[in-house]
Formats: sequence, C-alpha cells, structure tokens
Amino acid sequence: MEKSHIYDLDGVLIGQAALGNPWVFSARGDLAGTKSCTEWNGTKEEILAIILRHAELVSKFYSPDRFVTILKHFSWYPREFKNSKKLKVELLKTRNLDEVEKVLKEFI
Repeated sequence: MEKSHIYDLDGVLIGQAALGNPWVFSARGDLAGTKSCTEWNGTKEEILAIILRHAELVSKFYSPDRFVTILKHFSWYPREFKNSKKLKVELLKTRNLDEVEKVLKEFI
C-alpha cells in the first residue's frame, strides 16, 4: 500500500494470488514478519466456512442448473490442509448447497 501512495497508483493488481485465498485482501497476514499476504491462508475451519458461504451465495444468485459454476473454486480453497484431495473430489461431485453441506460435515 505504501508504494501505491508513493507512485500515486489508482489500484493494485493481485491476480491469481486471490484464487482460493480471500485472506489476501485482509491485513491478517503476517506482513511484518516472514509471510506476505499471498502466503497466508485461513485455518481449516475458516476455509470450510468460506466454501460454505460461497456455495450459499451461488445458490441464492444463480438458478439450480448454474450451481456448477462454483465447482472450480472449490478446488482452490483447501489446497493447504490434510486430505485436501479427497475433499476436492467430493466437492466436485456436488450439485447443490445441501450436498456441499453434507460433504463439509465429513471434514470438520
């Protein structure tokens, strides 16, 4: 942010660092220490909550046949924790919010 003020920038492009990492937009990363905001991820509980929230929003916004538009996002979120491959596979099989909730309960 400091450089955006120094160089009078209108914005900053984050790009792929934001895929599956909504925390990149928060100050929760250890910016003064060893991690940058692009290296910081939420806890397992936070990640599962974000997946559920994303699924809820998609369910409210799109018609049921468009729920599949969220599936690619599901594989981005849990990339950093144990059994993430199994979780990704199960989430990619889902077709509605109820199925997502069922899968997530198995991983809590």
